[in-house]
Amino acid sequence: MKKLKIVGITVGAVIVIVIIAMIILVISIENKINSPQGDAEVILLGTHSNSKKAIVVFQPSMFGNTNTIAGEIGRGLNESGYEVTINHPGEHLSADLSSYEVIFFGSPIYAGQISSVLKEYMQEVSFSDNSKVILFITGLLEENELYRMDDIPQNDILYAKVKFFANESGFIDAFYYANNIEY
Repeated sequence: MKKLKIVGITVGAVIVIVIIAMIILVISIENKINSPQGDAEVILLGTHSNSKKAIVVFQPSMFGNTNTIAGEIGRGLNESGYEVTINHPGEHLSADLSSYEVIFFGSPIYAGQISSVLKEYMQEVSFSDNSKVILFITGLLEENELYRMDDIPQNDILYAKVKFFANESGFIDAFYYANNIEY
């Protein structure tokens, strides 16, 4: 009987530890996706002095997949002739995006939500009526989560909403999608 009591206490303690660890993980993911990540500007120069301009503004993911997708989008645009700026949303980044022909906004999906930092930045931005504005999300689920973006600011002017899977085929898809943007 005493051994059974010890086993019960041990199992209970393990369950409590697992629950606490999961809560800590969820909080750290929530903080990562919804905290400004600062200025991380990368510029991929165009091949001509009068190259068209594109920008990729994205909130990084916990494990770097959204970073990789944003980089592949940038590389795809650059190889098709665009000068590309890649950066995180925030006060360091101009809200005037009117000089860009193509604008990508991107976020990972955690707990069914896109980044609040990206949403806030999108409320501030202005761009040309001729700009192609594309919103992308990244994730591992097969579920089509694009409807999660229906409440984003300026939803009515989006050219496209795209989901890229956070895996090798998603990285390739991102490159080819961006490489074939028609302007």
